[in-house]
Amino acid sequence: MNAEAVADPHTLESERAVNRGIVRRAEQRYDEAAICFERALTLAPTHTEALAQAAQLYANDLARPDDALRCLRTLLTTFAPGDPRTPEVRRALQILSADSS
Repeated sequence: MNAEAVADPHTLESERAVNRGIVRRAEQRYDEAAICFERALTLAPTHTEALAQAAQLYANDLARPDDALRCLRTLLTTFAPGDPRTPEVRRALQILSADSS
């Protein structure tokens, strides 16, 4: 289970959805993976792992750059100031924005 998980049913269900999405993506069942990640984000809209996984899926496997950009923009809002992941996400946003223009 992800380190973000808390022992409440709502959070546990979002964790299960993320884990299912990761497995579906590994199986190259990309549309099903997207459904899983979106389910997790419906339950927990700022779930960092769901946002990151969905962004990768949309950008790399489903050719849905607008959805990837949406996830990355939301992901940035979840980071505390100075979070070491921020530069990587900003770079991904720049690359994706340039590619989708």
